[in-house]
Amino acid sequence: MTGWKRYRPSPALIVALIALIVASAGVGVGASLITGNQIKNGSIKGVDIKNHSITKAKLKGNFQGPRGTTGAQGLQGLQGKSGPAGEAVAYARVAADGTLEPGDGGKQNKNIVASSIQHASAGVYCFGGLPFAVASAMVSPDSAGDITTNTIASVAIQRGITLGTCDANHQQARVSMVAVSNATAPTLTDHRFQVWFEATGGSQIAPGPGGE
Repeated sequence: MTGWKRYRPSPALIVALIALIVASAGVGVGASLITGNQIKNGSIKGVDIKNHSITKAKLKGNFQGPRGTTGAQGLQGLQGKSGPAGEAVAYARVAADGTLEPGDGGKQNKNIVASSIQHASAGVYCFGGLPFAVASAMVSPDSAGDITTNTIASVAIQRGITLGTCDANHQQARVSMVAVSNATAPTLTDHRFQVWFEATGGSQIAPGPGGE
């Protein structure tokens, strides 16, 4: 009896052991005591749940709601303003013989008439008498009838240097059409083309031995 009394645990030690056991089993006990069936619907609110404590991965079920009905069509917007007119002050589709193509009721040509064009020689076409001073020009071969054309086009405008081959009345611009191939050297050749002009808004520089 003397040995038992010597090693009998004190009341404080017993209480401490009980507290340790309860603390270790607290989570499991809580989970076993409270179930979803015991929680009243709507009794737990957002303020009762710690932020970020419940993630989508921990939840079950489909969280996407049903697709809503299509909304009504909105009102038609106001019509935009018309854009500015194109910059080309003149253009023309010129046949191989130097005449204006009459297609599309003449709408392929603007501010260029038959007398504006001189077919100076094979592959050389000169322009003059235009109702504006030429600032710049662009030219392109028109290969509507020969899609495998080997013809290239170039254009020179009057900036104070006399345009050779062109007469005195057609000194505003000159178009050259050149055929290239592997068999022969490049040669001037008659060919249909399209040309576009832009105006300077001033006076045409007179031709001479020098210039810009």
